[in-house]
Amino acid sequence: MVDAAATEEVLLQDREQPFKGLFLEEQTTARQGAMLILPDLDRGPDEAAVARALRLHIPTQGWSTFSLELPGSSQPFTEDGYGRLIIACRRRIRLAFLHLLQRGYERIVLLGHGFGALMAVSWASVDKENLPEGIIALNLIPYHPPSGEVPLMEHLKKIKVPILDLYSGKSYQRVTRQAPARKRAGQLSGNPMYRQLQLEYADHDFNPYTPVLLRVVRNWLKSLPLEQQHYAPGATEDSPPPSVHAPAEAASIWRG
Repeated sequence: MVDAAATEEVLLQDREQPFKGLFLEEQTTARQGAMLILPDLDRGPDEAAVARALRLHIPTQGWSTFSLELPGSSQPFTEDGYGRLIIACRRRIRLAFLHLLQRGYERIVLLGHGFGALMAVSWASVDKENLPEGIIALNLIPYHPPSGEVPLMEHLKKIKVPILDLYSGKSYQRVTRQAPARKRAGQLSGNPMYRQLQLEYADHDFNPYTPVLLRVVRNWLKSLPLEQQHYAPGATEDSPPPSVHAPAEAASIWRG
């Protein structure tokens, strides 16, 4: 883990209000890229269970982290309110992505948890100008799309960059029940770099298996192609996805 005192608080300006992100530079001589972390709904960029654990650990692997403050659910959950929330989240993701580009990062991975995972997937499917290196979706929460939005499965079918769809066996039922449909959508996309894994006995926040979560994220990052592209070198639609190895001592708690 990296000392949290090394964190740089960055203030970005949205059209409605400023918002912050917590930036932590990579701690190795070989820079790999940057990870943009999107927390779950109504959780801050330093919430302990997932965002803080990842943002303080991943820099030891050569990846800088930028944990973002997403809009809260102050809007009533009407169709209009939910639609405005999604649009506001996408604006913030785009601003944070551009900020990392301005810092010189060419390889940027999106990692989202819960609602943050939904926003990562939906943003990557609609923003054609800014292509992430890959997406890690932790306990990806489905939604009832408001007017003008497409269903989650349609978003997944459009994405061609590597995706790790990692979910917990004890997460919310709406996450676990839709896992087979997400897997089918990933396969229908023709993306050989889509991979789904289940951590069977963890809860929505991956308790008590945070060390396992960190290890599988590390291994997935190592599996990424060195150059940003839709598929690994030489891969075809029939190629198998890259292996993401769980630690041997935890093999019995994984389903992949």
